[in-house]
Formats: sequence, structure tokens, C-alpha cells
Amino acid sequence: MVSAGQGTVKLDMDLKGKGIKGIGSAAWCRILAAVITMISAKRIAGSVLHSWQDIPGWEAYWIAQAIAGGNGYSFPSTNRWLFDLVADGSFYPTAWVDPLYTYILAGMICLFGDYHQLAAGVFNLFLLFMVFAVTYRLGERLVSSPAGVLAVLLLALGPFSSYALNMNNTMLAAFFIVLSSLFLMRYLDKPGYIRASLLGLVLGLTVLASPSAQLFVPVIVASIIFWGWKRSNLAVSQATLVLVMAASLVFPWAARNYSVFDEIVPVRNGAGQIAFIGVVATAGTVAPDRLMSDLKPEWGAETPRAAIFQTLQREKRQALERYQAGYVKEVGPPGYSGMNEAQRDKWFLQEAKLFLINNPVLSMKLAIAKMEVFVRSMGVPGVCTFLLAMFAGLLALKNAVAMTLVLMVGSYAGPFLLVVCYFGRYRAPIEPLVVVLAAFTICWASRYLFSSWLTLEEAPDRCVRKESSV
Repeated sequence: MVSAGQGTVKLDMDLKGKGIKGIGSAAWCRILAAVITMISAKRIAGSVLHSWQDIPGWEAYWIAQAIAGGNGYSFPSTNRWLFDLVADGSFYPTAWVDPLYTYILAGMICLFGDYHQLAAGVFNLFLLFMVFAVTYRLGERLVSSPAGVLAVLLLALGPFSSYALNMNNTMLAAFFIVLSSLFLMRYLDKPGYIRASLLGLVLGLTVLASPSAQLFVPVIVASIIFWGWKRSNLAVSQATLVLVMAASLVFPWAARNYSVFDEIVPVRNGAGQIAFIGVVATAGTVAPDRLMSDLKPEWGAETPRAAIFQTLQREKRQALERYQAGYVKEVGPPGYSGMNEAQRDKWFLQEAKLFLINNPVLSMKLAIAKMEVFVRSMGVPGVCTFLLAMFAGLLALKNAVAMTLVLMVGSYAGPFLLVVCYFGRYRAPIEPLVVVLAAFTICWASRYLFSSWLTLEEAPDRCVRKESSV
């Protein structure tokens, strides 16, 4: 039903000699990938073991502490977004962060007591190894064993490993994003209802672990239908099964959120708050006359690009958050004081949308700068890697797996046209897919640049996914 297309390549570097394969054999490549992983994780392991009491945590940590303390999935009144902070010892229901890692962290607090930060650090270190392992496996299956090594190397060259030193969902999110990609490839290799069900379940877990991956579900569902057009009935039924299985895992959490906030919140709140800062408040530093409020931001910028880059400074960002609080007091809707977290966040999102509609040119300039920040958050090597990954989109037009991975990366990056990627950890979960796609492009280029050394050959098991029936 589904054909993965003609675009994947196999990189074979077998070197003859004494009956033993050379550096291109799968065994040697896996050893090399393991060595690169160990080197990359060495510093992280040292920090976890020697400075575990200093491992930081933010919203997820505050909520996990509340859960462990018997106060449910809630914010303490001293750390509550969109509300005045007070120290009255109260707790308020929230949906500000992803639930999967937060509940795992709460479990570690309950189990390990004063040593929960050490447990969280060891858990993240384990996840770091797992991310490198599944990244290698994805590169190996999509292209070749050397491509898997290349993907691991590109990931190790960036700051990705350093995000394991935070008590947040970054490593867990990255793991599930790559795992869902592997299950997608497994399904497209041999479509069937069982594999569709497993893909849907993994996608559901991915959404709960990484709310930024919510758009993966429609992307993959659409991809299954598109590539299975020759047998559309089966394609639609299996795509529907993927959707239903993913929704079955997300629904209980979404139902909890609806019962608490009387608003539809599939996974988490916060999109409105951060979109308002990235669109309305930041635009106000460049063109304060475009704002609906008489109150203006505390600082100004000459260009949209300068404004976006200045929001990366903590003090500038906090000034915009103060402006946000003043803005709602001046032009907020009647009854705002009685709104809950989701309702307030929804209102800020509507304000951001209204500003986008009324100021399309300025908003577009801001969006371009925000995407630049997103791409550059991995450093100079990351910029090159991202560009190589995007070029894979042109090479994979006939390859279902690679093309779907490109669309997944695009769906993850898309919201950052509205919000600013303040921290590298926002982008980090998608980086394993980026490096795999970059390896895809590099291997394709080697066919023309280094044909005498690296040869690219079609591989029936990787390159040409033959038509298969369900």
C-alpha cells in the first residue's frame, strides 16, 4: 500500500582485507558511534556525579514538587504564570508543562527524597545515551551505517548533550521524537494494522512528552494517506487507526484539563503568553504606536531583528513580561481577574493573532528574525546542519520516510515563527532528526564529490520501499 519511494541512499565503505570488513561494516560503525557517544557524555556524567545538587529545574520541577507534596498537578502561588505572585502557601491547578516528564520527576522525588536531583541527573544521562542510540539507528536504517555515525557525530558537536543537566523534558522529548520516527519507518517498511496501532501509541506518548510535537500526528496521518493513494481505502483506515491510538493516550490528559479549566487544552498552556511576548510586546519596542495600550515597553529597538535578539537577554525579556502584566490591566477584558490560567492564556493568544492580522509586514519581519534565532540556537555548526537538513527536503521528494521527517521538522519549527526560541533547550528535542536529515544530504552529495571513495548504491531494504500490501 505504502511505498517509501526511491530517494534513500546506501553508503557502503567496505574495505577488503584479510577477510574482515573495513570501517564501513555495521559492527565497526556501531562501535564508533558508541565511542562518540561516550566522549560526548563524559562531561555530563562528571557534572551529574559531582554537582548533582546544582541541577536546575523550573516549571516542571515546581509542579513535580507539588505533586510529591500531595497538592496535585499545580503551581505554588509563588511561581504562577499570568497571576500576581503571593506567598500564601496556596496551590493552583495548572497545565503549564508537559505531563509525562513532570510525573516521572514527581515519582523520583517521592522515591529518592533528598537525592532526587541525583536520580533525575542519572535518568537524564540514561536518556542521553538512548537518544544517541536511536539517532544512530535512524540514520543507519534511513541511509547506511556510516550515515548513522555521521548523525551521531553532528549531534555530539553541538550543545545537545548539555541539556541533560536540567530537570526538564528535553531528553525525554528527544528520545520519543526519534522513537516515533523509527516506528514510522517500521510502519512504512511493511504497513499493517498492528504497526499502525504501535505507531499511534508511540505518537501519543511523544505528544505527552513533547507538546511541540503535536503537529506530528496530522503530518504522519496525512503522509500515510498520501503515500498510500494506490490503495486509498486501506491507507485511510490505517491512518485513522494511528490518529485514534494517539488520541486515546492524549485524551485522558486533555479531559483532565477541560474539567479543570473549562477550555480545550490538549496538552499544555503557555502558547498565548509566549506568543504575546514574541509578537505584540516585541513589536512594541520597534513600533510602539502600533500597540493598543498607552503603556509602552521599557526599552526600544531600531529594527525587528534587533528587537528579537534583545529578547534573548534576561533583563530585556523580563521587562517585556512586566509590560504584558501592565497591558492586561489597561486593555484586558471585563472579568479578567476571574479567569483561570487557560482562559488568560487564550486571551493573550487572541491578542497576538489580532496584532498579526493588523500588522502583517512588521510581523513577517519579526518572524524571519525568530526563525534565525531558532536556527542559530545550536551555534555555527548547527546552522550548517540545519541548512543541510532542509536541503534534504529537495532530495527526498520520492522518499516517504525522509520527506515525512522533513515535514516533522518543519511542523516543529513552524510555531517559532510566533514565539522566540529563548533557550537552546526549546530546539534541542528536534535536533536528532535534523542531524539525520543532514547526514542524508551529505551522503547524497558524496555520490558526486567523492565517488572514488564513498559510493552510493540503491538498497532494496533501505532505498526502494517496494509496494506492499496490508
